[in-house]
Amino acid sequence: ARIEGWGRLEGAATDRQVEGQVAHDGRFLYVRLSEAIDVADLVSDDGVWAGDDWEVFFSAGREKPFRQIGVNPEGKFLEVASDPRLGTCGPVVFSDTSRTDRWTVLLAMPLERVLPGGLRSGSEFYGNFFRQCSGTCRELLCWTPHYADAFAAPERFGKLKLQ
Repeated sequence: ARIEGWGRLEGAATDRQVEGQVAHDGRFLYVRLSEAIDVADLVSDDGVWAGDDWEVFFSAGREKPFRQIGVNPEGKFLEVASDPRLGTCGPVVFSDTSRTDRWTVLLAMPLERVLPGGLRSGSEFYGNFFRQCSGTCRELLCWTPHYADAFAAPERFGKLKLQ
């Protein structure tokens, strides 16, 4: 399924070319996030959160606990949970900057570990997808706007359903 309707955190439209897809094969949840951008403008820091990054959030409802995964252009990633009892899902992450005009991030997460109780075909859950641009554009984009300066707003997560 395509992740469409990208805009700024406050809900304004963007002219940036951002796209995403979500899929599953019964074993893994796959996320592909991509932006048409000059990769020379991307900024990486020693961690993930201070430079350019893609971030994904998943929760069972529009409340805590939620899982957050952030990926920088170098492929470094951090996985955190709003509640340590959620544990980690152990994603496989790939950051592709081999093209000079596009940055793409791919994630694969075991369905049984994305959320407590796992996910299966027909499961409904919640999430959001973000693109933090720290280089020349300095703009925060998201799939579901939440009108705040922070990404962690589970009450504004969009509804997802595995087909």
